[in-house]
Amino acid sequence: MDADVHESLRSINDLMPYLDAPWQRYITECRFTGIPGDPYVATAHGGRRADSWPADGGPPGSDYDLVRQHVFDEHNIDYLILTGHFYRLSTMPQSDFAVALMSAYNDWLIDTWLARDSRIYGSLQVALQDPAATAREIDRLGSHPQIVQIVLPCVAQLALGHPAYHPVYEAAVRNGLAVAVHPSSFSGSAASAALVGSHPRTYLEYHQNFALAYQAQLTNLVLEGVLDRFPEMRLVLLEGGFTWVPHLMWTLDAHWRSLQLEVPWLRRRPSEYILEQVTFGTQPVVVPDDVEHLIQVVQMFDGQDRLLFATDYPHWDFDSPTQFLPASVPTEWRRRILGSNALQLYGLPQPAEPAEAASARRAAP
Repeated sequence: MDADVHESLRSINDLMPYLDAPWQRYITECRFTGIPGDPYVATAHGGRRADSWPADGGPPGSDYDLVRQHVFDEHNIDYLILTGHFYRLSTMPQSDFAVALMSAYNDWLIDTWLARDSRIYGSLQVALQDPAATAREIDRLGSHPQIVQIVLPCVAQLALGHPAYHPVYEAAVRNGLAVAVHPSSFSGSAASAALVGSHPRTYLEYHQNFALAYQAQLTNLVLEGVLDRFPEMRLVLLEGGFTWVPHLMWTLDAHWRSLQLEVPWLRRRPSEYILEQVTFGTQPVVVPDDVEHLIQVVQMFDGQDRLLFATDYPHWDFDSPTQFLPASVPTEWRRRILGSNALQLYGLPQPAEPAEAASARRAAP
């Protein structure tokens, strides 16, 4: 199961049928072309796989047949979860327009992708500028059988643990949806200038700082009491790595022991909330020279049960399910990370065994 695949609009015009007339004029008359993307020049091919650009000229992730070939067919993926790129919506200052775009995009996602393939599951895009409207949107579509989570930008106008976002989390829990977080760009960096000291001068530094933003946001979510307030909330952190998790748990617990007077709403050690309610996408897996170190890190936060395989298709640092982990990783761990953990987290049915595999198993002595 692939927990992070990015679908894309061919152009903002794809949303025209889903927008009311006043908002359509923003596109036709005001020449709105889409939410600004990352301000950095990435790698070759626009930071996408060279083979992911459709022949019809659309952007990577906009062609269903190509996504099916590269994810389902070439890698024997049973299910995938779409996360899109539209989480940048939460950076738009025109909140009413953002709310209209949120609903339009979610309807387009269902009609264009989910209705086409029962193996595809989706993430609702949100407009955090208006938590009340976002909560209504979650209630409107949260019962759709192929919607499994909402997806938040990793950097927004307020830290993700801010009480203003409680209605969003309450709606997600009410509808049985996970809450995913994905790297995004706000004020020029996935990790804001206030966090890292300045806007990075290189794409390399910008990309490296994803993990810093995640540590700050997870710290905020835990210490603000979001995970305590919503014990049924399932938090999924995508594309921020995971080798930093043990260090964060240790330091949070150590500082909490000394300063817990300031956060009386935390009834347990911070690490306990993380171990029970937070899962992490595998991509990007960084393998050290000594593979045993990676295995030790995974054990330190029960990662064999808390990691979800993700390709990050169609981005340049795509991870293959056959190569993302070293061969020395235990087979049972690999089975859980590749599929079982995600099936349990999202409550999805066990995929049918391919006919040829079933025949071979029955014929085996």
